[in-house]
Amino acid sequence: MLEISKYISVITGSMLKFILGPVTGTSLGLSFLEIYFCTVFGMMATVVGITYFGTPLRNKIAKLIGKRKKRKVFTPRNRRIVKVWKQHGMKGVAFAIEPSFRNYYSCFFWRG
Repeated sequence: MLEISKYISVITGSMLKFILGPVTGTSLGLSFLEIYFCTVFGMMATVVGITYFGTPLRNKIAKLIGKRKKRKVFTPRNRRIVKVWKQHGMKGVAFAIEPSFRNYYSCFFWRG
């Protein structure tokens, strides 16, 4: 029973984060092959779980958290972007958005 709990610890660690499996296996004194197979099994169990149960689980969590408010489609900002897009195309949008990013990120780098 104790040996199985060691394997389960390595598998669980690998399911959460890859590096946790080998670290846990080494600290528990398992051989390289035991660590290898438990790590691969843990990673593949995560892949299979997300593949088959990801969407239903995400939907359940969304229901538990609650419905989000519907976003307004026609906001002044969106209207400006559409206006610039129609007049100037992609280059106009890229040119118009760049200064707003510069102002946004400057608050993080400004030393005052």
